[in-house]
Amino acid sequence: MPNETHLPSDIAVNNYVNSLQDICRFFDQIVNKYEFIYPNYLNEQRRIAIYLNQLFNKRQATKILDIACGNGTLLNALGELNHKYELFGTDISKKSISFARRHSRKANFAITYNIIDWMNLETLFPRKFDSVLCIGNSLSHIHQKYHKHIFKKIHCLLTKGGAFILDIYSDWQALFREKKFFQPRGYSRFSKEIVFCNFINEFNLNHIKRHVCFSYYLNQRFSDEPQRMEIYTICQFPMALSKLMKDLKFAGFKDIKELKDLKNHRGLIYLMAPKG
Repeated sequence: MPNETHLPSDIAVNNYVNSLQDICRFFDQIVNKYEFIYPNYLNEQRRIAIYLNQLFNKRQATKILDIACGNGTLLNALGELNHKYELFGTDISKKSISFARRHSRKANFAITYNIIDWMNLETLFPRKFDSVLCIGNSLSHIHQKYHKHIFKKIHCLLTKGGAFILDIYSDWQALFREKKFFQPRGYSRFSKEIVFCNFINEFNLNHIKRHVCFSYYLNQRFSDEPQRMEIYTICQFPMALSKLMKDLKFAGFKDIKELKDLKNHRGLIYLMAPKG
């Protein structure tokens, strides 16, 4: 049974640039498989988009930037709800951006995508945005010691009265000490293989090595060995809510509040941080 294993660099836990390289490698490899990882991924993205659309309408927000936008599913959902949005997405994964661009060409609204990291956003965007998004547990891929610097960059990108919207897991230790096994997602987009995905997490005080395992079967006899397996590994860093709030305030955000109606079953909580 042929297997593929893709491991991160151990030095990524201490170095921003090496972390970026590991993030690029990981998401370049899984962008075509992302919908198999999380249950009801597309429906969940649409649920978030519907909530954000209502929030943006209340705040009269039309220029939206999604940082770490991945395959662009959330921006596509927003564009379908309101064609008047000016939508922008950034990511450091070239293949994720290529995927997002291909899918946005099929829509009757425009989304501008760029490849850039968190620390260099201002070099690409002289414009100001009514809202900046960074959700989908994206910030956990970078050590929290870098967050206050990233938040300062984001603060500068916002219009007066603009807001930064982000998410964080409410209980990291409970989440990553358990093994997660998910049911088969269905057929691969490239073949008639049935895809089974599970997570295995190595947890310590400093970081998590998260192994995402894809098993491919030719039929529904899952007691047999899979036809093939692929294992991709990424480092993530536990985030403390108290530290996150402190870093947001350091960057100039005020009146930070939880968007309680947006909380999901995976334990993610969503925060809105208006520009001070």
